[in-house]
Amino acid sequence: MQRNWLLDMLANELRPMAIQVDTWPHHYIDDPDNGSDWCLPCAKAEIAKRGRGEALETWDDCDTPPVCEGCGAILSSALTSEGGLYELDHFADSEPEAGDIVAAYELRQMAKALVYATKYPDAQSLVAAICARFLAATAAPIDRWADDGGPTE
Repeated sequence: MQRNWLLDMLANELRPMAIQVDTWPHHYIDDPDNGSDWCLPCAKAEIAKRGRGEALETWDDCDTPPVCEGCGAILSSALTSEGGLYELDHFADSEPEAGDIVAAYELRQMAKALVYATKYPDAQSLVAAICARFLAATAAPIDRWADDGGPTE
């Protein structure tokens, strides 16, 4: 499998911001095909409401970014390449705000999902451009001039 090293590098650059996002382990109730994603507290509450079921943790990759059906919390789960394309649709329409840690998390998930997706070279290029613009906008400006107008060391 061919790896897109640029996307891999950008995902690594986004990591320090992305890990600041509080995520919950991804759970489902009884049937992973029921379409509902849950954090553990909400899964337990839903099971109590239903009077039956079991909360099971899943490590399956997702086609869309998983959020808890109950509280909207971000759930930790990798995206499929289709999930990466889904995120790309979102970010192609609206640039992420510089410094937004949730955007950094979503951009990182998107980049990681498309690192090996060589059948989508145009998407890989767009993702790389979006991630690079976000990182550039987020970086603190460097003051290269001393108070006297000369360059600093």
